[in-house]
Amino acid sequence: MRIAFLAPEFYHAWGGVGSYSLALIRGLMALPGLEIHVITPDVQDEQRKASVDQMFNKQVHIHTISLAKDTFVYNLKFQTALWSGFRRLHRTFGFDLVHAANLVHMPDIFLKFKKADIPSIVTVHTTIRGQVSGSLLSRTPFFRMAPSERLSLLAYPYIRLMERHYMKKTDAAIAVSSRYQTILRKDYGFRGPVKVIHNSIDLAAYRKRRWTQGRCERLFPALHDRKKTTVLFAGRLIALKGIDILMRAIAELEATGTHYTYLLAGRGDSRFLSELRHRHGADHADIRYLGHVDNSLLPALYASADLFVLPSFTENLPITLMEAQASGCVPIASDVGSVDEIIDDGSDGILVQPGHHLQLAAAIRLLGEDSSLRERLAREGRRNARRFDVKDMARKTHAFYEKILAAHPSRSKKKAGSRNKADRRRRP
Repeated sequence: MRIAFLAPEFYHAWGGVGSYSLALIRGLMALPGLEIHVITPDVQDEQRKASVDQMFNKQVHIHTISLAKDTFVYNLKFQTALWSGFRRLHRTFGFDLVHAANLVHMPDIFLKFKKADIPSIVTVHTTIRGQVSGSLLSRTPFFRMAPSERLSLLAYPYIRLMERHYMKKTDAAIAVSSRYQTILRKDYGFRGPVKVIHNSIDLAAYRKRRWTQGRCERLFPALHDRKKTTVLFAGRLIALKGIDILMRAIAELEATGTHYTYLLAGRGDSRFLSELRHRHGADHADIRYLGHVDNSLLPALYASADLFVLPSFTENLPITLMEAQASGCVPIASDVGSVDEIIDDGSDGILVQPGHHLQLAAAIRLLGEDSSLRERLAREGRRNARRFDVKDMARKTHAFYEKILAAHPSRSKKKAGSRNKADRRRRP
């Protein structure tokens, strides 16, 4: 089976979609009978590119078209490049199935305007409606939002329309949570097969014994001289991720004499972060901004932190929560989307209401002060994380490929063609 995997994020995994793509392809390449072709934007970071190439050791065919940049426009360039680039690659390799890594990116949207001769699958991590609603719920003034959020708001009607057209022309979908399976049926009227396959991670990468304190501090000098409790946030510094709520919670903790070390990792504007700190009175808190951290190094931060916070206004099934639990880092997250499909509140993490900085501060203080509770939740979290093993995700995805391919008209045509050729060969 020859798969074309369309990955807007691959060489650079800026978010959960990139993490998902890398993990899934690593899982799939270990299975027999699959020839995997990843089609993705190129990058200028040769060191990162070499690192990813080494990860797959030529067992996966990687085709680069367009150039990846962390901007709103780069995705449009990738969509445009696929219009001509995919047809050329398909003529060369003869793909059996196309799998798009993310609905919101809609990498093959322009191919949907032409009748396809092979089945297509898309993984649904979120929808444009989900993303925009998160930005609006944050109540952040328009011009204080990140540029990507502002452009998403302005382009929302067009993207929403394209998203609906995209789903009408797609044969099948993978929903990463049960909630989004329901959304596809009710909000999009999607009638094709939908399989719930949870996001997953490579559990071995997050085993704490691999990440000694000395090793972590060599990788991140900012980890030296921390306070007793370390709190980690990993994500973009944007409104929908609740970065404003986090700054308010930190300010509340500082004002009441609770002083911790806060590590912030993710793309964003450091000036925006400084402005938030000043506005909410968190100037003197021990906040250490690390900027973007490569996915391969994130386990060092989880291993170094006691708590992980995700105060988002919208999420589906965040991979970061699985990574935190697998590392023994107790997660505190907003009770939004499908987060409760990962965290059992009070058992392996804590859920708080989105937008409530006092609840977030109280949860951080509780776990910071009660070491026995923190250790119990960390232990249960590690046990829970075993449900999200990339090997299971790969096997389920492969089985879904086979099911969709077997039911597609292109397969019956190929079989009929093969029979006709065999009949002609047998004729005297």
